[in-house]
Parts: sequence; structure tokens; C-alpha cells
Amino acid sequence: CSATMNAVTKVAIIDDESDLNEVIQHFLTSIGVPSQCFTNAEVALEAIGNGEGWTLVLSDIRMPGMTGPDLLSQMIARGIKTPIVFMSGHVEESLHKQVLAKGARGLLFKPFDFKEIVGYLKSA
Repeated sequence: CSATMNAVTKVAIIDDESDLNEVIQHFLTSIGVPSQCFTNAEVALEAIGNGEGWTLVLSDIRMPGMTGPDLLSQMIARGIKTPIVFMSGHVEESLHKQVLAKGARGLLFKPFDFKEIVGYLKSA
């Protein structure tokens, strides 16, 4: 995929698997989208601040410490409007319905096609 986003975009990638973060970041760089990787949600939340300047948050659901759903709750509580898309390697229907009902933009099941990220970027 060689699509470059028109607007200024920046993506937060949050997963405790740093290898996956790096692969996603490499893909985003290849299409001209800047990103920053985080291996835990607490650090990511502080970096995201009020959400200004961030186009999309890609977050794992299951992580040590603050989980993806906890991150979403904190973002909502802080008034952060940046869309969040969860990544999951586990099929848990009730959890997935819960995060989508709380306001997650979408859900990617690992392994996923990176082109799916482009779709979320275009709609962010």
C-alpha cells in the first residue's frame, strides 16, 4: 500500500510485544505516517496528553498493568477524542462487544492485514 495520508497524522502504537510495535511502525513509516511506540498504556496515556496532534491510537487489549479497556476508560474520562482501535489475539466476544460499546472505533484480530490500519486512518 502506497497511500499517504493528506492531513497531518500521528499514530500511537501500544502493545507489550515490542516486535509487533516495530513492525506496525515500519509499515506506517513506509506510507508516510509518523508514529510512536509504547510497551505500556500508562506511558502512552501520558504522552498522548489531551489527544491533540494524535490521529489514531492502536492498542492491544491485554497488557500487564493498564489494559486496553482501562486505557479507553481513562481517555474518555480525560475528554480525549482520539479514536482508538484495539488489537487482539484472543477471540472474546463479550469483551469485544464491551469495548466497541464504550466507544472503540474498531477491532483488529492478530494477525491482521496492515491495510486495515489505513482504513481506520482514513476514517479518523
